[in-house]
Amino acid sequence: MNDVEEIVRARNNLEEVHQGQRRIWNSFKGDVCARCVAHYIQTHLSSKLKVVGPNVYLDGFPTEFDLLIVSEGARARQFTAAYPPTLAVACIEVKASGVFGGRKDLQGILERIKNDFDAIRARFPHVAFAYITIREVSQPRREGSINYLEETKRVLAPYQVFCLQDVRTKEIFEEQWDQFMHFLKEAATTSEKRFSE
Repeated sequence: MNDVEEIVRARNNLEEVHQGQRRIWNSFKGDVCARCVAHYIQTHLSSKLKVVGPNVYLDGFPTEFDLLIVSEGARARQFTAAYPPTLAVACIEVKASGVFGGRKDLQGILERIKNDFDAIRARFPHVAFAYITIREVSQPRREGSINYLEETKRVLAPYQVFCLQDVRTKEIFEEQWDQFMHFLKEAATTSEKRFSE
């Protein structure tokens, strides 16, 4: 089984385990999915970089991120999960199933994510940003229904958006993981040169 199949399987197993239970498991699912994605990212990075998270911050910014890629020597400020922005390579937003809601809710949530990315990029242009969802609606059943993946890409542009599986068809997009890793490796290469200067 490859990385994408493992990530999708882990996410879908969570769905099966908690199916029919009254309690909402969204936070737990999000935590597990972020840890799973972090594990597989780390296997592709050089030893000079590390993935931290979930629930991490860039020092001086109140925004919580699912994952950060930072220099191997980066340490969080004491008693926090806030890492120095100067040692950050990438901020990654991870979604188990994308953002759901009507068009109005979707746009507002995505605009907040984009605004957070913009605020950090304005001060630290070396940091790369990506949004990855394990499952998303990319092929709506009815004409006029929301194509959540396309809407996410539209609102978050110019930031990169990746999706590993369509919710409805269950089609797995292995090439999306490859593109995601290529994007992160390019960011890593640029940052490693900056760290060694």
